Amino acid sequence: MGKDFKKTLITILLLIGLGAALWYGLKWFGGIADDNAGDFDGGKSQYEQQVNDDAEG
Repeated sequence: MGKDFKKTLITILLLIGLGAALWYGLKWFGGIADDNAGDFDGGKSQYEQQVNDDAEG
């Protein structure tokens, strides 16, 4: 096997590895973001809640 074939094969394997690492990294980051995206106050800020409470009565 020639040097060019080995270089091409190594390059392809590195690109596949980097692509897989990027995909798994984004999948992991997306899971962490979903875990931290809970609506602790129903999705409203405290100021918005105060304004709504004042408007209601």
